[in-house]
Amino acid sequence: MTVDVDTVTVPTVVNGKAGVALPVNAAAELAAQPPPTSGPPPVPVLTSRTLLDEHLASRPTTDLPAIFFAATNAEETLYLNQAGDRVFGRPEEGAVNSDTPVELFSQTKVVTCVSVLLLVDRGLISLDDSADIEKYLPELSTCQILTGYDEAGDGVLVPPERKITARMLCSHSSGLIYPRGVSLISDYCTRHSIPTTFSHPGGAEVLVAPLIYEPGSSFHYSQSIDWAGVLVERVSGMSLHDYMRKYIWGPLGAASMTFWPTEQVRQSKIWVCTRDEETNEIQLFPNGFALARPETVAEQEKSLLLGGGGLFGSQKDYLAFLRALLRSDPRYGAQDPLLSPAMYAELFTPTITSKGAEVLCDMVNSWIPVEPLHTPETVNHSVGFALCLVDVPGRRRKGTGYWGGAAKTNYWIDPVRGIAGIVGTNLYWKGTKDPWEEYAAEFERRLYASIT
Repeated sequence: MTVDVDTVTVPTVVNGKAGVALPVNAAAELAAQPPPTSGPPPVPVLTSRTLLDEHLASRPTTDLPAIFFAATNAEETLYLNQAGDRVFGRPEEGAVNSDTPVELFSQTKVVTCVSVLLLVDRGLISLDDSADIEKYLPELSTCQILTGYDEAGDGVLVPPERKITARMLCSHSSGLIYPRGVSLISDYCTRHSIPTTFSHPGGAEVLVAPLIYEPGSSFHYSQSIDWAGVLVERVSGMSLHDYMRKYIWGPLGAASMTFWPTEQVRQSKIWVCTRDEETNEIQLFPNGFALARPETVAEQEKSLLLGGGGLFGSQKDYLAFLRALLRSDPRYGAQDPLLSPAMYAELFTPTITSKGAEVLCDMVNSWIPVEPLHTPETVNHSVGFALCLVDVPGRRRKGTGYWGGAAKTNYWIDPVRGIAGIVGTNLYWKGTKDPWEEYAAEFERRLYASIT
């Protein structure tokens, strides 16, 4: 049976209040199962480190920068290891260790989304009430949809029919798109001097840009989670750094996590690499920072911390965050879980439409591929990350959430097997079929083969 999934709506209930009816990918809704909430919780055990240690030792040292492997269940770290030069090709600068900060980039996104879910848990906002966005992010209320350009080259803008909600921000379905690369919005951003991600002298006003589709109707990777970070700041009255420190990093003892490129971060972080356009050989970014991001605290814009990609920190501390998400599964009966059962379930609930799933599918297949490649029916996005809606043979199970950072810092959280993992380096490269992809996938296969 063919279903017009873009016309299917479901009522949402948050904090006891009915929310706005949202379009749902019906195929994804049928394919996905909510995370289990009853019965004995899974507590996988690593039976041997041998396969994982051997894989780390086999790293092609001239073709990949330093590597970080990590895995955890809901109770404890199962595996944490790393290898390689902190500064590629300069062994005299020292090797990476478990405390080495990395540029996390979009690993930041789910932390910002969880920060939003914590606000929902406290009854301060709703995921589905557009009045919250109108109150705290009035700049977004005036955004119109860019439909094209007139003969003079000016943008043609029309008002949207729907209003943006926090759910749309956290699922990249708000109508926004990153103002970089070649897209419908490229010329508009150039003409109106809208900056790219890290080049933003100013506050939230620099994020204001037209929408490119009706809010809630599709998916496009965007600065919407930067806006979610601004939402957290305005609702809480705290900086995003201080909010995360109080409610996430502090309780977890994750001291390395910061938005600030401090001197300690500068002196101890792994240097980000890229590849030569012609030879594919590894090259260092000047001074070790990628994407023209601020390299000192003095350069960091104080009035806008990017919730979509601004964090530095160790993968060991990020693993503690993933473990806290696993422990939010009510089956573990944690005394003080990071998220309520309702918000934990939201992380694993498909949110975007079938049209959005098509866009997401193209993105993940070219960036974080799994075998077999996703189709629009086997992938979706929640209010935190992408969702794999099928079992991947020898790897993650149906319902797994996953994402990663621009410098190849990938993670996943599998509630069925009760395991979360990280496969990370710091290599910013958009070329096709990088050797990193198969190397990272093999770690996951070996991990699942080594647990019971």
